[in-house]
Amino acid sequence: MENDRGRADCANACGQPIKMTQEPTFEVNDYVVKLTGDYRFCGHVVAAFSKISGARRYVVENADGVLHIFSGKQLTKV
Repeated sequence: MENDRGRADCANACGQPIKMTQEPTFEVNDYVVKLTGDYRFCGHVVAAFSKISGARRYVVENADGVLHIFSGKQLTKV
């Protein structure tokens, strides 16, 4: 894909290696809370997926039916 080549060119141009860090992992139906940042968000993991880069993301649904996508670093299992 051309976008992949563009990302690789950008990463190489920066002169810094791309570093993946170990993140916590969650399963669908896990009850989690987002504690980082300016707001809190509690709910159940309803989907988990990997971005093209390989980074994991989690879709969390709260009691009001609001969906939000988070990284594992932002979430804590309750």
